[in-house]
Amino acid sequence: MSLHPYAFGPPDPPPVPIPMATGAGSDEANLAVLVIMLFLLVVAYFGRRRLSRTAHGTAAWMTERELRRWGLYGRRGLVIGRSQAGRLLRNTIYVHTLIIGGTGSGKGIGLILPILLEYRRGSVVVFDTKGDLYQITARRRRRLGPVARLNPFGTGARWNPLDTIPPGDPLLIDNVRSMACGLVVASVKAVDPHWDGKATQLVAAVLTLVAIKFPADSRNLNSVYETICDPELLRSAAEALRAMGGFPGSQGAALGSLFDRGGTLTKEGTGVVSTALRHLDFLASPAVAASVAASDIDPREFLRAGGTLYLTIPESQLAAQQGLLRLWTSTLMRIRGGADGECLMLLDEASALGALPALEEALVRGRSSGLRLLLAYQSCAQVQAAFPEKPTLIFDNTSAHIYLGAASLETAERISKSLGNFTQAVSSYADNWSRTDPQDGAGSTTWGGSENTSVLGRPLLYPDEVLRLPVDLLIAFVAGLPGPILARRIQYYADRHYRRILRPWRGPVIALLVAALVVAAAVLAAR
Repeated sequence: MSLHPYAFGPPDPPPVPIPMATGAGSDEANLAVLVIMLFLLVVAYFGRRRLSRTAHGTAAWMTERELRRWGLYGRRGLVIGRSQAGRLLRNTIYVHTLIIGGTGSGKGIGLILPILLEYRRGSVVVFDTKGDLYQITARRRRRLGPVARLNPFGTGARWNPLDTIPPGDPLLIDNVRSMACGLVVASVKAVDPHWDGKATQLVAAVLTLVAIKFPADSRNLNSVYETICDPELLRSAAEALRAMGGFPGSQGAALGSLFDRGGTLTKEGTGVVSTALRHLDFLASPAVAASVAASDIDPREFLRAGGTLYLTIPESQLAAQQGLLRLWTSTLMRIRGGADGECLMLLDEASALGALPALEEALVRGRSSGLRLLLAYQSCAQVQAAFPEKPTLIFDNTSAHIYLGAASLETAERISKSLGNFTQAVSSYADNWSRTDPQDGAGSTTWGGSENTSVLGRPLLYPDEVLRLPVDLLIAFVAGLPGPILARRIQYYADRHYRRILRPWRGPVIALLVAALVVAAAVLAAR
């Protein structure tokens, strides 16, 4: 039986042809359509949402190219370390510098000692607690200018700081007050500032009398200490100051108020004298008393261009002789104030200075007078404890910070925050898979996937990563540079550059030996 031709429905209609532009303008019309489609594709591409690369920060280590462009590969400047490529890095802007590194981190062998070997711009004053800086660098420094060493517990020159205040000095009262502030420095643990303030007045009054009235052989700090130790001498000092009139007379009146009518120290007077003697107890050492009794040198000669002055106090005596260190430092800063040229003070173990007023003055205004400080501390806690009422004073007034690792979480956290964050793209991918298996057997399986990319902020180094940094690396921040510096530490005795400085004869001697061997070989060959 034959089926009807439409048994399965009517046939499909013939396809309708798509009209195309014909004629003279057909090509132009088709080109216009293509241009419109291309324009829409470009708008869709550039209009899509892009991931920001700077949303959470742009922190990054300085690259070799940036180090070169910013002049850190120069021949002059305060050495920082070596780059990852092995080139010496120097800070060519001479600013106050803060070094933080624990015991044994290499502050001396990696920074202070290399700077001593190279610095030529002016004079240098350096704390030398171990005595090794003098032994290693004194010969080199003598080529640049005069060298002297103050070392009460060893071989060194004597220096009487009162010799810097002549009897007829018109600024005698001001300079005496400045010296008293360097001798009586408030302790971090001090609860009542009244006692330190009164002790400063007491020391200033006795200093005034000694500076004006005492003969040359007794015009020193030992006479000040002996006068304060003896109540009878102290009362006589008050009477002598009163008789002088003027400002010394008012100092004598204030000094006399510490005694009652019977000539005995009052309760307050006893407390003031006790506080003053606590700050002057470093003079009880016979070695120190001998070193400040007279002067073998004039420090002004060594504060001129090229001079070097080493201040040596053994580590075993550093805690007991903090007063002497403060006296030296404050006096040198005072007499340096009016000098020409630049002076670099390398102050290792700077925590011994405490809240020294002269140090604060030098940090805030010293640069204008040519004074540059390099302060070395063991931790951020020590830096903040130096001026407890102004815990960020040192950080705020030093333009270069060099961290030789971190021994505490507090220091590591500060480094991490100072480094900043960078923006990191994070991609995530997820798979979705499901299967249905009904009883009738008509099951199905579905599978899908999704990918998502987002940006997050991440510290350049987390605090725990800072704590785990290799011991041969350091981190440096220099104001004005586009980023932090990750550098390798220097060990002067193993560094080829500093070996040549310490042993300049080695190259010529080796060359002569090689030449001699060549000549000897030629002579033997000729035979």
